[in-house]
Amino acid sequence: MLASADFYLNQLNWQKAEAPSKEAWEISRRVLGPEHPDTLRAAGYLSGVYLSQGKLAEAEALLVPYLEISRRVLGPEHPETLNYMAGVSSVYNAEGKYAQACDLDLQIFQIMRRVLGPEHVNTLTAMYNLTEDYTVAGKYAEAETLAHDALEIKRRLLGPEDRRTLNVMAQLADVYQGEGRYAKAEQLDAKVLEVRRRVQGPEHPNTLETMGSLGSIYKSEGKYSQAEAILTQTVEVTRRVFGPNDQHTLAYAGQLAITLSYEKQFARAEAASQQLIQQALQSGEPGGISNAWYSLACVSAVAGRTTPAIESLQKAFDLVHGDAYIETMAKSEDLKSLRTDAQFVALIAKAKQRAAAQPDK
Repeated sequence: MLASADFYLNQLNWQKAEAPSKEAWEISRRVLGPEHPDTLRAAGYLSGVYLSQGKLAEAEALLVPYLEISRRVLGPEHPETLNYMAGVSSVYNAEGKYAQACDLDLQIFQIMRRVLGPEHVNTLTAMYNLTEDYTVAGKYAEAETLAHDALEIKRRLLGPEDRRTLNVMAQLADVYQGEGRYAKAEQLDAKVLEVRRRVQGPEHPNTLETMGSLGSIYKSEGKYSQAEAILTQTVEVTRRVFGPNDQHTLAYAGQLAITLSYEKQFARAEAASQQLIQQALQSGEPGGISNAWYSLACVSAVAGRTTPAIESLQKAFDLVHGDAYIETMAKSEDLKSLRTDAQFVALIAKAKQRAAAQPDK
């Protein structure tokens, strides 16, 4: 079963990989028992498939209890236990529970560095994940230090064009963008994009991710026509390769809609946002639906339409529970016209209060 799932995963077809992955886990659980190492591996595999499709509730429901089993059966520092910790961290990040994710990733990094050494591939992966957490949390100094250290090691051990080296370069570009150092971010991402197109291909998810990132940087720099061009291309490719309702397609389409609003193409931007909401509703994933409403809120805010922006944000916040995620959205440059609005301030306070009241699973 896992061999069949592997085939589909190698083709980046997560939906078709789900059925054989789930069947393999169920058979292993029934035949070998829920605490057998093979069952633990199969559960981890299935959770990865869920996570790749944005099925966060399913991934969390599977990962959290199996993390506790792995800690008890295999030990807190066993590689499989660390994999589960990383999986739970990924789910928490996607849910906006950034503090919990950062706590887990810091534990993983410290264990890896102590047990495997600072240059082991797994330690570097843990370093990468922790850098992501710091970036999302706005801890740019810590993120930049880790990213520079990781980049030096990976360039030396793997070479400048290895995909893992490129991942860190792209990550460092994100840090620069967060710091407002857009010229440095653009320079790095442009280099990453050139290599990824040549080495990994123009339709590889990593290539598309860099195109989306570069589009975001162009938007931040006020280079709206360049942002529109690269984001349009990104949406076209992701729609063709992954489908119109895929989470990647929806994310890039949201960026494109917001960019159109900055070009004062408000009718196109709103139409694109409304279409995005319908596609997100078809996907059925709360995170994607929330992001679609958030995109429409940004389009309305840039257009100076405060009331529709607040209404769309309310619908976005109804679907998310992470306090830090709400804080990140609240600080968005795309919503800066709302920051002094009493309705906006009240909405943020209410959303954060509701998020704080949510019980952790």
